[in-house]
Amino acid sequence: MKNRKRLMENVIYGIFLILGLVTVGCVLLITVYLVISGIPAIRKIGILRFLLGEKWASTADQPQYGILPFILTSVYGTAGAIFIGVPIGFMTAVYLSKIAGPRVKSVIETAVSLLAGIPSVVYGLVGMMVLVPGIRTAFGIPDGASLFAAIIVLAIMILPSIIKVSLTALEAVPKEYEDASLALGATPVETYFRVSVPAAKSGIAAAVVLGVGRAIGEAMAVMMVAGNAPNMPGIFQSVRFLTTAVASEMSYAADGSLQKQALFSIALVLFLFIMMINAVLNFFLKHSKENRSKRHNKFQFPALAKAIYGSFGKAENEIFNVVNYNMHRQSISFKRKTYITVMRALMGISVGVTCALVVFLIGYVLWRGIPNITWELLATKPSYLSERIGILPDILNTVYIVAATLVFVLPLGVGAAIYLTEYAKNRKLVNMIEYAAETLSGIPSIIYGLVGMLFFCQFFGMKTSLLAGAFTLVIMNLPTVMRTTQESLKTVPQSYREGAFGLGAGKWRVIRTVVFPGCIDGVITGCILSVGRILGESAALLFTAGFAHALHGIFEGLNSAGATLTVALYVYAKENGEFGIAFAIAAILMLLTVLINLSATLAGRYFQRKAHGAGDTPVRRLRKRSGESV
Repeated sequence: MKNRKRLMENVIYGIFLILGLVTVGCVLLITVYLVISGIPAIRKIGILRFLLGEKWASTADQPQYGILPFILTSVYGTAGAIFIGVPIGFMTAVYLSKIAGPRVKSVIETAVSLLAGIPSVVYGLVGMMVLVPGIRTAFGIPDGASLFAAIIVLAIMILPSIIKVSLTALEAVPKEYEDASLALGATPVETYFRVSVPAAKSGIAAAVVLGVGRAIGEAMAVMMVAGNAPNMPGIFQSVRFLTTAVASEMSYAADGSLQKQALFSIALVLFLFIMMINAVLNFFLKHSKENRSKRHNKFQFPALAKAIYGSFGKAENEIFNVVNYNMHRQSISFKRKTYITVMRALMGISVGVTCALVVFLIGYVLWRGIPNITWELLATKPSYLSERIGILPDILNTVYIVAATLVFVLPLGVGAAIYLTEYAKNRKLVNMIEYAAETLSGIPSIIYGLVGMLFFCQFFGMKTSLLAGAFTLVIMNLPTVMRTTQESLKTVPQSYREGAFGLGAGKWRVIRTVVFPGCIDGVITGCILSVGRILGESAALLFTAGFAHALHGIFEGLNSAGATLTVALYVYAKENGEFGIAFAIAAILMLLTVLINLSATLAGRYFQRKAHGAGDTPVRRLRKRSGESV
């Protein structure tokens, strides 16, 4: 009996180990396929001609494949987005972490979550209809689709990432730092910006790097507002980014042609950019964690005593500077008053801009979209003979691909999280798996689409189908489910496990009956977040699922090409010019985004209340199942 139990435990351990290594396999798969597909064109063209060539003319009689315009455009566009987005996001994060009351903070955080959940094609659609004409009128240029329009859109899209990561970093600063600063004479605003911000600089730097990765990897929204012409970058010039260069030509590039090989080479260059950004991001995150640990270990005595004995770090030295200044100037000088007023004004403006963006985007899309939503649109399929447009196939395709993705991603993600939290003892292996998961979360959708096309559509012979798209989305959403489940598993008290082991339960039974029920909130949150990302995805599905509008049942539909709602929105807006239908789809997606965010918030609050208020612990339930008295 014991041998059988031990064998079962070993088998289950092996299964979880395999699930944990899936992320590493996915990163290796993406890397290998991009290198194999991207190197041939670079060899034929020449690496210098490819990277430094100033002209891209892939369909000319004498083709030229220089991607320097795409590289410079991506760099300039990302730099411009960071220049605009980082100050607004940073100031908003400072306000939320240090000044906003609980209710105001909750409302603004909800608004930021909504901003993060809006699909990129919706940003592109609003940019096409509002931003591009506005730039054309304001600056008197022939076409507003330009690098400037792309910068504005990217700056808005990176705001949520910068706000959330900066907020987390600022909230992790020990309260003792601020208490010491305030007690020794500094004003609250001076304390926030001269003490808390320097102490959280690693986390804020990580937010900036994350914003860079988000901006440089965006494809669909940029393609809808940047003009998509292979020109050298100019602020009001129609341009093409690295991502849009791949997305715009891959659909008609002939298999085996140098053009298609060159597009994969562009994807390889983009992938290398992203890997470097991820490496920098992980460095800052690791540095932030180390600093946080050191701060907590160091701060054991009153701040004033530490100042006297000279054991301050940079943040504590800032406290000393402020206090020293105040000792000589009892009243607040005009310079300090001006500084405080300016900082407060900047925080207020930043918060106002963030909230105004959310209200405008949601209000404008609903205003333009809801009048175009009819029963005929929702319940019929397109008919080119009768010139009827219906989105029923797109709705069903979206449902099919969401269901198929969740069926696979939930077991994989939950299993990997259980392995990392409950089984893994090798720290190097854990770091490798977690780094692979972080790498997957930072890879642009367009690269997932290319690898999915090569691996699932061609290598496995699935062709362009919803099933190939679903498998691609499984890899994309795996880090999300892993992260939410892993964080939830960590909240289960260790005493629960020890109590269950004391009752004679094996490892698997403890996980199944004690640990997993305690982390179900994380699984549900990961599921909701994954649904939101699947609904908003478009770039990866263009290459794997296609954009057909045929009506099929679920099994036939999964094996056929089909457009989801986001892909259909792009096709109707960018290719067909059917903006009424595009806004109707955008309104549906916006309502779904609001519903998903509301569901995630309510689910989190429900399970939090249940966790704090439950009188029946997992160990008590295990005792009842074992027939013991409680």
